Amino acid sequence: MVTMDSPRTNLKISQRKAFEPGEEDHERVDVGQILKANQAMKANEDEFKVVFHPRRKRRDYIVLMTAGNLALLIPVILSMPNVFILASCLVGMVLFSAAISWIMWGVLGNY
Repeated sequence: MVTMDSPRTNLKISQRKAFEPGEEDHERVDVGQILKANQAMKANEDEFKVVFHPRRKRRDYIVLMTAGNLALLIPVILSMPNVFILASCLVGMVLFSAAISWIMWGVLGNY
């Protein structure tokens, strides 16, 4: 027999996979035991609190979007009468914004 020493349960695990019908040599799990184990876990809940860490993801996203779109907007301002540069920079801004949005919110996990 192997005994689990977790704070949640003190149940014994048999090395056999299953009991045959009619066997009564195994311990029964009572609802009272489960309730006591749950109450013990509730009493020790402070040990398992999850600490929230602020994420930098939104801040990084805003900085990247602002810097990248400003970098593509500067040539438009400097060469206002040129329609080709205007169209190219606007397409670049749309593609850049879509790519950064996909990378930040679709590919990257929380960090």
